[in-house]
Amino acid sequence: MITKPIDQLTIEDIEALITNKVGESRYIEYKSELPGNTDSEKKEFLADVSSFANTAGGHLLYGLSEADGIATEIIGLNDFNRDTDIPRFEQLIQSGLEPRIPGLRLESLGADQVVLAIQVPRSWAGPHRVALGKSSRFFGRSTTGKFPMDITDIRNAFLLSADLPERIRRWRDERIARIKGAVDDSRLSGSPKLVVHVVPLGSFGNQLGISAKDIWEKRNSFRPLGGTAGSARINVDGVLSFVHAGGNLNEIVDRCQVFRSGCVEAIWADLCSERNGAKLVGSIVYERYVIASLAAYLKELEVLGVSPPISVMLTLMDAQGAGMEVDRYRYKESGHPIDRAVVAIPDILIDNMNANIGKELRPAFDAIWNACGWPQSINYDDNGEWRAHA
Repeated sequence: MITKPIDQLTIEDIEALITNKVGESRYIEYKSELPGNTDSEKKEFLADVSSFANTAGGHLLYGLSEADGIATEIIGLNDFNRDTDIPRFEQLIQSGLEPRIPGLRLESLGADQVVLAIQVPRSWAGPHRVALGKSSRFFGRSTTGKFPMDITDIRNAFLLSADLPERIRRWRDERIARIKGAVDDSRLSGSPKLVVHVVPLGSFGNQLGISAKDIWEKRNSFRPLGGTAGSARINVDGVLSFVHAGGNLNEIVDRCQVFRSGCVEAIWADLCSERNGAKLVGSIVYERYVIASLAAYLKELEVLGVSPPISVMLTLMDAQGAGMEVDRYRYKESGHPIDRAVVAIPDILIDNMNANIGKELRPAFDAIWNACGWPQSINYDDNGEWRAHA
């Protein structure tokens, strides 16, 4: 099983598979040649890809010889052209499988002897079917390779996919209830706060299990919202980073909990400032902090072996009566105070770790502005790019 992100994979990693006699399995398959242009070869290729997505994810490696399922030699791919072949296979996957597989990536490795690696994540948008021509078949994988899924397999896959959004929402609700009951953290229990939950869908399928040691080594990238450096400690859930209020060791202002499942919970308890007795959400600051923090979290989660899709959920807590802070020219233009204690924003699904985070988060930011009586965030230009206005 390959655990590295595909953009960190090298030809030396492939050579190590040969040296260590790593055999084909549920998670890896070797191919000596790329599929040709016949319909049967294309369908076989799509069956291989979808079988990984419908089961536990894995890698297809092209350009290796094998004997009894054990990789024996890198033979390379003749006449491989990265600029044309990778887009060709990406297009075949997009047009030949339904629905689309989020997070799938292709990379060529080596120079003289090229290996094509295809990283297929465990998909929660499936099951995926081969839909090339008149074909309509579903495939899964076992330790002996791919197999056609029967009606029971297909039904179970649909049920698992349909149940996942509700399981994620329940987890968020349970975490919010825990935060509300955190009487030991006085600044967390009553002040207006923003909670950001980052949930890899694989964490709900027993696909992830990150050691606290590995998270600890990345703790500087999992800072509380805003990037403020503070203290950190290992706990039973994983690693907790936190910032004390003005040096008061009895009060925690902000914190970030990274769970061994790959989930992240970041809390910013200094969400609001006061002006003339009114509580105000910093309209530029909170968006900037969320964008920067989420980008850092996703970067390190990928290094820790987490694959998309990722569900991102924002929640305002104890913010009833708070308004949105805008410049003096807009102050009376629109808006009203938030009318409830908890504002739970619908989740955003990110299917690419290198996505434009500002663009991805716009629906969530718009919803927070809606809660304050505004039609949308005013921090985006006409092209949908986030920018801090003067």
